[in-house]
Amino acid sequence: MENELFTNDVILVNKLKYGPRLPRSPFDIPIINIGCHFNKNAKKRKKENWWPYKRLSGTTTIQRGDIMVFNSTWKKDFILVKRCTGLPGDTLTIKETSVFINGKEYKETNAVKKEYSFIVNDKNVDFKKITDSLQLDVNYNNATFVKGFLTKQQLEHLTKDDLIQFVKDTIINKRKTKTFDKTKTLAWTIDNMGPF
Repeated sequence: MENELFTNDVILVNKLKYGPRLPRSPFDIPIINIGCHFNKNAKKRKKENWWPYKRLSGTTTIQRGDIMVFNSTWKKDFILVKRCTGLPGDTLTIKETSVFINGKEYKETNAVKKEYSFIVNDKNVDFKKITDSLQLDVNYNNATFVKGFLTKQQLEHLTKDDLIQFVKDTIINKRKTKTFDKTKTLAWTIDNMGPF
């Protein structure tokens, strides 16, 4: 959702679609929460969940491609906006940055950014000015060799105007972080993982 939501965007959420979540503390209930702020014992428990998680049934079920808004599990007031890629029973695999669901490639939106490596064609053209005017996230390693996070449309714009040559996806094959456990059979990276 990085390229589809911007600062100061307003998001309208239909809480009835998947079923509204019941309050987990009096602080989640409008008007009642005002009284809780004046109670010292209640105020100490503001960040706690007082009641178990429950949700009423909704008007529909989650479909692939739906955009969902939900609270994170690590911080109560941190809100995430994500697109649903897999459903219960699906097998997901990521091979060289492409997502496969049940063995078929998932068509991503045009706003998805991937990392590319390329060579600038004409050294006389001020490539930095062009990429800055297009608001592209590009890392200049030296005068001609460049890496950048681009959408398909941004990449097409640069190749169409013959500004770049030798385009290739940058695929992370080495584990740079401890995100995944290392085992004898699994060597997952952020660009190659699964099936799960």
